[in-house]
Amino acid sequence: MEQQTYTIKQRPEEFKVDELPLYAPSGQGEHLYLGIRKTNVSHEELVRCVAKAIGVKRHDVGSAGRKDLHAVTTQVLSVYLPTGDMSVPEIGEGIEVLWSTRHENKLRTGHLIGNRFDITVRDVNPAHIVYVNKKLKAFTTQGMPNLYGPQRFGNDGMNPQVGKLLLQCNWEECANVLRTSNARFTAQWNDESAEKLCRRIPKSMRKLYLNAFQSKLFNDVLRTREEQEILCTCLVGDLVWAHVGKGSAFELDEAELHSKEFVERMHTCQVSPTGPLFGAKMKQPSGRPLEIEQCILSASGVTNEQLANAKQIMSGARRPLRVPVAQPTLTSGVDEYGDFIRVQFELPAGSYATVLIDELLTVSL
Repeated sequence: MEQQTYTIKQRPEEFKVDELPLYAPSGQGEHLYLGIRKTNVSHEELVRCVAKAIGVKRHDVGSAGRKDLHAVTTQVLSVYLPTGDMSVPEIGEGIEVLWSTRHENKLRTGHLIGNRFDITVRDVNPAHIVYVNKKLKAFTTQGMPNLYGPQRFGNDGMNPQVGKLLLQCNWEECANVLRTSNARFTAQWNDESAEKLCRRIPKSMRKLYLNAFQSKLFNDVLRTREEQEILCTCLVGDLVWAHVGKGSAFELDEAELHSKEFVERMHTCQVSPTGPLFGAKMKQPSGRPLEIEQCILSASGVTNEQLANAKQIMSGARRPLRVPVAQPTLTSGVDEYGDFIRVQFELPAGSYATVLIDELLTVSL
């Protein structure tokens, strides 16, 4: 298997994301809902501009998920605005309000079904297009590996390393990594002790580092099961994710594993094995799945006791190791910028379109 080169996000209109809302606003309530289209605007900048334009604090603005910076994206925001009219001022450059109405509750992370993607990929070997299209269609039944994308780990892949060192209270090495990376919050603290610098990392950044470490271990478990050819196969002892409905994990016993109904659901990606987001309160599988996860955690050098010390930030959870891909299409063509393929598909909330593109363009040679 080899990863072929390709190019995405050359232009904003070549990477489009449309949020698939969990529910429609009712038309009444204390929260103003805004349908937003943004172009080359970060999530933080979007929230800041909306709060400033409407005259509220940033924590009064809610969203179901973060959207890509270098893209054209549509999503819904909520603004706590119990009084006042619904007139919406100009928000800012690259931000367009498509509609507004009211609803009873604030939008929170996860209040979405998923996202619809429309991605133009360039510099693809034309000889591979038939193979790529076949692989895309296979994802509808086999599912896609639910890896965390590289954006989770920082531009230089530093985030998981810092998260690990924080858990281990390895202050000296952690401070050296942060200073070497020129993390923006270290500039004024170069004369402080390593421990003091690490303890003064802003809470939001600490959470980012610890979550990145969780994500790396999840990816390690996924790749291990993939190498052992048990990524799409549920085993006795697995905590199994039901994709239809709210999404919940249940423990699998041998009788259910071999039932005709369960086998059909497994082969059509209605259910999938889960992997660990390690933390003090994470539910553990048993049998072979547990052995794999414990091996990965042990190899990382982090102990369960160290995880327990960070329980307020990383309590732990389960995440499906694969996810279904819905409504996939692939077309190819030539325009003024050259050859391209255009890939359209839907993914559940929390899954990465860039991972799908990477998986599609890993070809057998």
